[in-house]
Amino acid sequence: MDKYWLDSIDRPKASDKHISRELFTRLDKNENLDNEYLDRLVELIGDGGRIKMSMYPESIIDRLYRSIARWNNTSIDSIFVSNGSDGIIKAVFETFAGPSDFISFPNPTFAMYEIYARIYHLPYTKLNYDKNFTFEVPIEMLETRGCALLCIPNPNSPTGSIHWQDELEYIIKICKEHNTIVLIDEAYYPYYSDSMAKFIKDWDNLIIARSFSKAFGLAGYRVGYAIANPKLIKRMNAQKPMYEIGTVSAIAANIALCDTNLDNMFASVYKTMKLKKDVCDTLESMGFEIYRGFANFFHICFSKNEMEKQMYIDAIKEEKFLFKEKFDHPCLEGYCRFTVGNKYQMSKLLNTIKWVKESL
Repeated sequence: MDKYWLDSIDRPKASDKHISRELFTRLDKNENLDNEYLDRLVELIGDGGRIKMSMYPESIIDRLYRSIARWNNTSIDSIFVSNGSDGIIKAVFETFAGPSDFISFPNPTFAMYEIYARIYHLPYTKLNYDKNFTFEVPIEMLETRGCALLCIPNPNSPTGSIHWQDELEYIIKICKEHNTIVLIDEAYYPYYSDSMAKFIKDWDNLIIARSFSKAFGLAGYRVGYAIANPKLIKRMNAQKPMYEIGTVSAIAANIALCDTNLDNMFASVYKTMKLKKDVCDTLESMGFEIYRGFANFFHICFSKNEMEKQMYIDAIKEEKFLFKEKFDHPCLEGYCRFTVGNKYQMSKLLNTIKWVKESL
C-alpha cells in the first residue's frame, strides 16, 4: 500500500537544529539542570557497570523491568519498557488504534501525538485548552462517534496544567463505558507526584506513560515505561521490537532506580520546585503575570505591550538563554516559557529581567 499521506509530514533532522551546549543555556527543553544531582548520578553510573558491548541486553532489561515494578509496587506483567515516553506513545498508537479508529488529545500539547496520528493515518480531534487551562471532556463525541484512544498528558506540556484526580477518574469511567483506552502521560513525574498509576488495578482501559528523561536526568539515554493492566501490556508486548532499549540505557536506568540515587533524585526534585517557587514569587513581586503550572517550568507574561515584551526577550537572548518565546495557541498568548535551571542560571535570568524593567 502506498502511504501517500506520509509525503505531507516534514520531520526535522537532528542536524537541522544543532545548538551548542557550550554557548547557550537551554531553558527550553525542560531537562533536569540540577548540576549537583547530575554529578552524583554520573559518579554512580561510572563506567556503566563494565559493559559487555558485544552482548545483547536481555538480562539487563529483565533487571530493569524488576526495578521499575518494585519502585511502582506492581508486577512485572504490568510494565512495558521503551525508548522514552515518546516510545510508549508510539507503542500505544500502534497497539490500540487501527486505520479507521478515532483518537483525541489536547491542544496545545506534545507534538508527537499529532505526528503519530498523521503517520498512522488516524482521524483525530484536538481538545482545546481554554484560558483556565482546562478542556471539556468529549462525552458527546464518545457517544456519537466513538473514540479508540484519549491521550491526556498530566502535567501537560507546554501549558504545565493538570487535571485533578477526581476529574481523571471521571474521564476514565466515561471512557470505559465507551470502550476507549485512556493514556495518561506522566513524563513529569515526580515533579508533579499525584500519579494515577495506583488505579491500574481498578481500570483495564488505563495506561500510564513515564519517562527517565525529566526528573531522573537521563534524557540522553532515552528510557521510558508504561504501567497498565497486564492484559493491555501483553498486547503492547506483541508488537515490541526484539530489544526495547540498548544495554547502556538499561544499565543507566537501573542505576537511577537504586536507593541511593532515588534519594538524590527526590532531593533534586524538591530543590528544583522550591527554586521555582522562589523565582516565581520574585517575578510576581516585580509585577509580572506568572503562570506557574505543575512541572519544572513556568510561564511569564512580560508585558501586554509588544515593544516592551520584545525588549525583555532580546535582553535574555543576549545573555545566551534559550527559551520558548511565544505560542500560537490562545491559552498561552503573550507568555514565554522557561525551564527551572540551577540557582546560578535563575539568578542570572532574574538579574537580566530586573535590569530591563529598571531601564524602561
